[in-house]
Amino acid sequence: MNSNTRGCVAYIAAEMCGLSRVTYDHAQSKALSVSGTVTAGNIDVYDFDRSCHVSGSLENLYDYGNKAHIQFAFDGEKFSGYDYASKFHFTGTVEAGFVSLYDYETSVYYRYS
Repeated sequence: MNSNTRGCVAYIAAEMCGLSRVTYDHAQSKALSVSGTVTAGNIDVYDFDRSCHVSGSLENLYDYGNKAHIQFAFDGEKFSGYDYASKFHFTGTVEAGFVSLYDYETSVYYRYS
């Protein structure tokens, strides 16, 4: 999955777990430029880098920048999903002020705070 989509997923995961907003992408050493509303029933975040929304329900998000769906599931502080743009799964955790996301496309862990 591309770095902007990963950032949006990390932002949504943090919000769903009650973590104050993630604002930094450690892999890219830069601030995230994502903002929006995240509730259990409705998600609408805006990615300022790509000038697009990622919105919908957790089970059926749509990334307007990639023109593809993202499937997302939560189990406590753990999450998983599938990015239809890259055709790869992802998993992650939210704990101790960080979001850790593993992208199966790149086989790398990404960290956000």
